[in-house]
Amino acid sequence: MGDPTLTFIDEALLATHAFLLREFDMFEKARAMTRTDRRARLIMLANGVRAIVALTYVSAIDDPLRSSSSK
Repeated sequence: MGDPTLTFIDEALLATHAFLLREFDMFEKARAMTRTDRRARLIMLANGVRAIVALTYVSAIDDPLRSSSSK
């Protein structure tokens, strides 16, 4: 039996660690997806645009030629 305060802190730190590992894994998957998507790689040439933004933009725009005008 340990100190309840230390047990609480330990559980909170382990939960935070698990959350951060899941988030890191998600970012790594996004980076891997951009390696195979020519459109995302092209968008990432813009300053400050990284994997998540590029993939979001590509998925939202889909086919830019479908739009007849920029309006």
